[in-house]
Amino acid sequence: MLRPQLPQFITFYVIALQLAGIKAAKAPHIAISFDVKCYTFDRTVVSNFNCSLVPDRYGLPLWNLNFTATKDLSDVDFRFKFLVERGGKYRTTIAMNFDFCREWADLKSHMLLRFMAKETSRVSNLQCPLKKNIRYYLENYNTSAFPVPSYVPELKYKTIADFFINKNRACMVEIQGIIVPATTENIKKSLRQLKSANFP
Repeated sequence: MLRPQLPQFITFYVIALQLAGIKAAKAPHIAISFDVKCYTFDRTVVSNFNCSLVPDRYGLPLWNLNFTATKDLSDVDFRFKFLVERGGKYRTTIAMNFDFCREWADLKSHMLLRFMAKETSRVSNLQCPLKKNIRYYLENYNTSAFPVPSYVPELKYKTIADFFINKNRACMVEIQGIIVPATTENIKKSLRQLKSANFP
């Protein structure tokens, strides 16, 4: 694995936020994923559902996902939760449900979901309806690119994305991570924690 070029990365990150029109009066924050899990509940509609974390050129984690639809699927509901750790417990701060096929491409209701939809379209072949025997994938999905405002406090978070097909729970993705100021010290600390957790 290449040694992370941390100061250069932070410079690029700040410039990117400024170009996006986000004022960086304080150090910008960064979301770093440290664990991703995938669960399959109905193998009659989804098979080979797998996910993993891989390092980018700086050593920060990207996540990959792939699965195969075992039949043509159009009735797909997406249920999303964003949880924040408080007092040793994760508590839901955002919860949204919507028809994936009709609404995913036009998400405008929340900044986080808009980013998720944009990043997904950039790195995946995911579309709806899902077609039988097609391998769908997300490759190198980058949560660290999400423009976290500087006023967001340091925190541990968890996202849970549930997919219900024909009203039955089919599969789920759970991601855990942290939000910290994008400083060299914080990123080095996060990378050390990832390394100790057997990150590639």
